[in-house]
Amino acid sequence: MTTSRTEFVIIRHGQTHGNITRTLQGQSNTDLDETGVQQVRLLARRLKSHPAFDAVISSDLKRALDTAQILVDSIGGTIIPNAGLREWNLGILEGRSWQDLQLEYPQIMNSFLNSHKDVEVPGGERRSVMEKRVSECLDTLASEFAGKRLLVVTHGGVLRAIFRHIVGLPAGNNMLPQTSNASYNSCTCTNGIWQLTCWNDTAHLNPALLHELITF
Repeated sequence: MTTSRTEFVIIRHGQTHGNITRTLQGQSNTDLDETGVQQVRLLARRLKSHPAFDAVISSDLKRALDTAQILVDSIGGTIIPNAGLREWNLGILEGRSWQDLQLEYPQIMNSFLNSHKDVEVPGGERRSVMEKRVSECLDTLASEFAGKRLLVVTHGGVLRAIFRHIVGLPAGNNMLPQTSNASYNSCTCTNGIWQLTCWNDTAHLNPALLHELITF
């Protein structure tokens, strides 16, 4: 039997103003802030010492594409946009602050913190629909680029869906692990079997540029 192993390095986009203000961005287009640009430049320096990537694939939302562009400007490559890697569509919640939404939609906002609940977002995607979209996208990339090494740029909610796809749900009421802006994550798919190999590595970032916040 021939072994086919696809390698993924998966990056969360750099910081945006919405990340700091805890504004739900969802599938809206937002820009990297100055800190976010610095974060991605530091990440690019790290990736320059890595083996070359066969393809660079990014969410087609602006903050992800801008992150991918900074990376390819440093390491080379051509960006392939992929709508399957978009952040969770948060419908009518997008563009509003976590604090205000906690008062207006407390059940929905609290359910974001519990990965066992299938949240239905008004005007947006159910959690289960978003996670199915991400899982199918990941499996398709592993098949289409079998035996290749991929750089993928995406979002915090997508990364948590990827974690669930590979590892499963945390026990009890425990939460899915954190995903930092411009974090380095990796996994492999060998003959259809997934393995998580690195999660939320921010060793390339100056601690002053690192903010641990749960945002989408």
